[in-house]
Amino acid sequence: MHDFIQSFDNRVIAWVQSWPAWLYQPMLIVTTVGQPLTVIIFSVGLLIWSVWQRHDRLAISSMVILGTIVVTSMLKLLLRRTRPETEYAANLMFQSFSFPSGHASAATVGFGFMAYAAYSLIPGVWGVVLSVLFAAFGLMVCVSRVYLGAHYPSDVLGGIVIGLIGLAIIVFVVRPFA
Repeated sequence: MHDFIQSFDNRVIAWVQSWPAWLYQPMLIVTTVGQPLTVIIFSVGLLIWSVWQRHDRLAISSMVILGTIVVTSMLKLLLRRTRPETEYAANLMFQSFSFPSGHASAATVGFGFMAYAAYSLIPGVWGVVLSVLFAAFGLMVCVSRVYLGAHYPSDVLGGIVIGLIGLAIIVFVVRPFA
């Protein structure tokens, strides 16, 4: 299994990092805007607002988003996978482990929630358009982590899976807009 994951990671890294060099700055912007701290600030704001408005399901949803980020951080500490040996990873402001990707899990659950909210709350084509834009941005955050050399693709996939679990709990169990 280890050989399969390493082969997968190497093939995807070679493909993504063969993309044009002019993408570096846009990817850097995407990864900075889509960092877990952005999602944490959004979720804490949503939690405060939803408690103030007595919207229990929305408050629980924001706690699920925050919980997803906590679970990801705990898994990093437990699994302790080292990051790729790249200049970008070596110069990260906060050094942490690689698996699962915190950016990927936070972007998946956070921007996935925003996509779900836009689709659920905004009628017509604008709800669909905003939903697609939020989801696309979340996906771009995930791709940026591989492009920049911060993570192996398998780290990003692990983060996406954790984020999707959090998002599924919100959409199918909590159902804040039902």
